[in-house]
Amino acid sequence: MPLHPGKSQAVISENIREMRHAGHPENVSVAAAMNEARKSRAEGGPTERSLSPLGLYSHAADVARSLPQAKGTTPQMLAMLTARGVKPEEMKWAGQPAQPNMTREKLAAHFQQNMPQLQETILGDLTPEQKAQGYAVEEDGEITRPTTVRGPFPQRPKFAQYTLPGGSNYREVLMHLPDLELPPVPKEWHKQHQDLFNKVSNRIPSPDDARRYKEIRDRIFEREKEIRKSRENNFKSPHWDIPNVVAHLRLNDRKDHEGRPHLHIEELQSDWGQKGRKEGFREANDPRLMEYKKLEKEANALHEEMTRRHLADRSWWGSEEHKAMAARWREMDARLHSEFHHQTTREISAVPSAPYVTSTQGWTDLGLKRALIEAARGNYSHLSWTPGEEQAKRYDLSKHVDSLHYDPDQEEGKIVGFKNKQKILDEHWIKPDRLPDYVGKDVAKRLLEQPRKVHKLYERYDTAKTPSLVHSLEGQDLHIGGEGMRSYYDKIVPTQLMKIAKKLDPQAKLGTSRIPIEQQHSEVPSLEITPRMRSAILQGLPAYEHGGYVPKADGGSLTQLSNVRQARQLPHFGPPHHVPHATKLHTGPVHSAVAGRTDHVPTHVPNGSYVIPADIVSGLGEGNSMAGFRHIKRMFAELRRKYGGLPYSGDTAPYGQHGGPYGMHSRGGATHGVPVVLAGGEHVLSPEEVGLAGGGDTATGHKVLDSFVKQYRAKLVKTLKGLPPPRQD
Repeated sequence: MPLHPGKSQAVISENIREMRHAGHPENVSVAAAMNEARKSRAEGGPTERSLSPLGLYSHAADVARSLPQAKGTTPQMLAMLTARGVKPEEMKWAGQPAQPNMTREKLAAHFQQNMPQLQETILGDLTPEQKAQGYAVEEDGEITRPTTVRGPFPQRPKFAQYTLPGGSNYREVLMHLPDLELPPVPKEWHKQHQDLFNKVSNRIPSPDDARRYKEIRDRIFEREKEIRKSRENNFKSPHWDIPNVVAHLRLNDRKDHEGRPHLHIEELQSDWGQKGRKEGFREANDPRLMEYKKLEKEANALHEEMTRRHLADRSWWGSEEHKAMAARWREMDARLHSEFHHQTTREISAVPSAPYVTSTQGWTDLGLKRALIEAARGNYSHLSWTPGEEQAKRYDLSKHVDSLHYDPDQEEGKIVGFKNKQKILDEHWIKPDRLPDYVGKDVAKRLLEQPRKVHKLYERYDTAKTPSLVHSLEGQDLHIGGEGMRSYYDKIVPTQLMKIAKKLDPQAKLGTSRIPIEQQHSEVPSLEITPRMRSAILQGLPAYEHGGYVPKADGGSLTQLSNVRQARQLPHFGPPHHVPHATKLHTGPVHSAVAGRTDHVPTHVPNGSYVIPADIVSGLGEGNSMAGFRHIKRMFAELRRKYGGLPYSGDTAPYGQHGGPYGMHSRGGATHGVPVVLAGGEHVLSPEEVGLAGGGDTATGHKVLDSFVKQYRAKLVKTLKGLPPPRQD
């Protein structure tokens, strides 16, 4: 009898329902289900499906428990899972079991344990106790409480203003993977390093001091390397404080014109998925990336060996052996910055693939299933959502500002917005390629297309000595975009929702509901949560859904019944994956606790930047790095006055919220550049500054700067050779 094994009441009820749906009489259905439960009990088989806290289950674990073969080699058992519909993606993310042989129970446990470790944080949600005490969430998201109640407020939602009028119990549901970043290096380690560095730098160190310095330096270096690696495995959305948010839902409660309760989706989105779709997903085993990392590791090891020998024997520096090692290191460094530079920039800065986020369908299905589970558990009659046209109107920039102005010259890019002649947006250091993070892709594109001219309103707030020429958009020119919103909420969401719903209840249908909005009833798309659908949801939904064939049982065929059941056991992706945080590009001085090449300050810089070495910076400041930084600032201020500044645009625009609810309020932003390891005391020139050095041409600027560094270093060496040697006390 092709039924679910297990003796629990939930599994027995599921088997009875499937038998009845296939056309079998009540008595036959009950008898068959009970017989399957007794058989499972006698054989010591699995008793029931295991659900995650979010109400999801592993399809692979379900299939593994029902395998006809009790044990076998691992490849044999995995092959049987594949033959029974477990998808390759699930195998990939769960990883292959280490044991050469497996029982079906251990195989099921492997997939169950390696389900995505999804966690959930709800902003604005009130517990029953808080509601009983008088807490309330207002329509604008503010949380109020009686004056007699003490204690912390619940976490306030961030985007309550972006909803349809009306509704109650607004909350933001964040589905995220665990935070993987390690804690920082202990402060006492840095203090020990500083004290020992002073000892070994100011005199010939004793063997004990040199050993202790190397130990603490290596310990800090290894810990920082571990921290960097863990930080790269975190994804940080510019909109949420919690890292690794796979997808988010913005929900509230509504009632239709008949008083029926609706769970309403104001927004379903994935910043992580959107960023990866635009910038590309990085594969962990990419051969080019592996080759880059191997060479980088060898170059770092060689540099460390040179430093170790220098600390052990000061006379070694300048020897033939040192010159040979230094030449080899320079060759490796040149390869890293030339041969591998352009080929690996995308792979290194791209977003790693992870469960759910690699396709719009994946994270959309996850969000819809989370909403369906809440609708079933909360006894809502319908699941509804805001349609695409309303979404487009909601995020129309013309509703939030009357005019928008961008000055690429001031403060490395300045964007200003006005509403009713009052300045409501004023952001600095915004390169053109980062504009989409603040105003959306379509608006940024149109804004930069406008000819630069003097604008009277902007001039009132302008601090420049002469009137600035700015790109400007006003009035109806700000009414742009919305096609993506319409496509997603009017096509993708209903299509994916029906693929899920039809497997829960073949009679499921999409419709519309009339809900009160601003003293009138407006229609929104909705799905009725039928009793059959509710019952199926409460038994769990597969952790991953890819839609596909929706079978129907007819004529009482037991073969058809098996197909119905198999269609419900859908694949999921495996363990939590590690993802990078959103990267900010660094330009300007590089500060650290200790100056020198052993600092290892990891960061990303814009493509086309130029790093002025620490010895040149110090020389420009006559031995003082801070004075050197100021000298460089004055140099380029003169060049800007001479050439009037140069517009800079990156080769690839980064991910930005395309007319999303966060619009101009985005902070930070994610962009991709060149990953580097800098040292304290160095100075990173932006591509714009490099262009200024070349009289308007970036390539010429690099040649000019190379020549300057070479000549200035020769001058420094000549000066140093003329100084008396240090005292040997």
